[in-house]
Amino acid sequence: MIVRYEGLSNPIALLDGKEYKVESVECGWYRIIDESGEDYLYPARCFSVVQHEPVPPIIEPEKM
Repeated sequence: MIVRYEGLSNPIALLDGKEYKVESVECGWYRIIDESGEDYLYPARCFSVVQHEPVPPIIEPEKM
């Protein structure tokens, strides 16, 4: 899935208007490789979906 960040730009994190590939969806948050080159979880509310396919893996927490 491809999403577009909609928020304040931070040159070491995310840039406003830039498209990012969602690596996975974890508990409703998007795992994205940001401008630092590392992957982090970001809240989905900060993005708009540009392209739904391919669907990223959905990871749910393990139940105890």
